[in-house]
Amino acid sequence: KPANTAYIGANLGDVQAATAANQTAPFAAIGCLIGAHDKEFLRSEFENNRARMILGHPNHLKELILG
Repeated sequence: KPANTAYIGANLGDVQAATAANQTAPFAAIGCLIGAHDKEFLRSEFENNRARMILGHPNHLKELILG
């Protein structure tokens, strides 16, 4: 059983899928704002759909993993 599994996506459907998957396996929903035309709106949608974390760019994931 994975201890730290994340589903990372740049659209609301990705965060919703990760949240749904978390019902059967430990998934963290991570939203990424890269390419969004309205970043504040997408950030709000990610927050409303329980994204555990929101990244501005996928390169920020490297910092999370490596500390």
